[in-house]
Amino acid sequence: MSMNTQQTPMDDPEAVKNVQRLERFLDESPRSNYTFDSERDSDESTVCRRVSDGGLSCVKLRLNSKQMFEQMQKFGYFCALPLDPSRTELECKKF
Repeated sequence: MSMNTQQTPMDDPEAVKNVQRLERFLDESPRSNYTFDSERDSDESTVCRRVSDGGLSCVKLRLNSKQMFEQMQKFGYFCALPLDPSRTELECKKF
């Protein structure tokens, strides 16, 4: 019987801080659409949203893409790949 030794975000104090940073970032503009991306096998992800001047507001977090996806779902966002196959980020919208 194998044991899963991978930590979940709530097992790791650093991940908890990053989840809290994500929540604060989302709370600043809860109805915005968000994108997030990370390099393959990276333990960091960048989440962004468009701001009123057309630019981006982003935050880099020490959460891997799986953790980021799970947290976005917990905060009430639906995330999916864009229709354009050349783009690799996930797009997230509040549901």
